[in-house]
Amino acid sequence: MDTKLQADGIHLKKIDTWSVKASQYHHMDDTYQKKTLSDRWNIFGKRHIQRDLYSAFLIQNTNNDLTSIDRNLCNASWSRFCDDHETEMIRLSTSMIRIASMGV
Repeated sequence: MDTKLQADGIHLKKIDTWSVKASQYHHMDDTYQKKTLSDRWNIFGKRHIQRDLYSAFLIQNTNNDLTSIDRNLCNASWSRFCDDHETEMIRLSTSMIRIASMGV
């Protein structure tokens, strides 16, 4: 995969998943909490955010060293992410698409 991307002038960045622990991290209070695979949603007050989408959001906001999450970037883009998440959850719930592995 890397060779094909490099041929197209694209550089693949690989995060250190062991250090980042996106599925366990909570950017609001800067803590880590181990979750079971059946825990499909993260709760933020009245907001329910799908676990895999939240992990992708966190990964999008990693520091340049690719080993940690930049909380400032998370906080700066959180509102937009929540709006986009809500829009997508509505779209999925009103369509024929079912993604059981995501709990949707």
